Amino acid sequence: MSSIRITSCPVGEEPEHVRESWVGLEFPLTSLPVIIKQGFPGESGLFMEPEGTYPVSFKIAMSRLGNAQRFVALRWWKETHDGGFHGSDTVILFHESCCEYLP
Repeated sequence: MSSIRITSCPVGEEPEHVRESWVGLEFPLTSLPVIIKQGFPGESGLFMEPEGTYPVSFKIAMSRLGNAQRFVALRWWKETHDGGFHGSDTVILFHESCCEYLP
């Protein structure tokens, strides 16, 4: 299964210290389908296009944050997204500009 390594701070609406917590972590790419017709709303209501992004399982991403002892970021995600990202089919999209693809 292919994976990615986060090599630089991802773009996004999260606080910078939360986005920086991803740097250095590796994630398997999910086999879950990402079906988005016209982008999806960010926290501000702006839309982010999925083109040029890699899908990662939200559950795996949160597990990797915990395993790397990046507890401040993990707590931020749990507090700000409680109830919104608990499904097993939820993904986080990382833009290719901050990733290294690992075949």
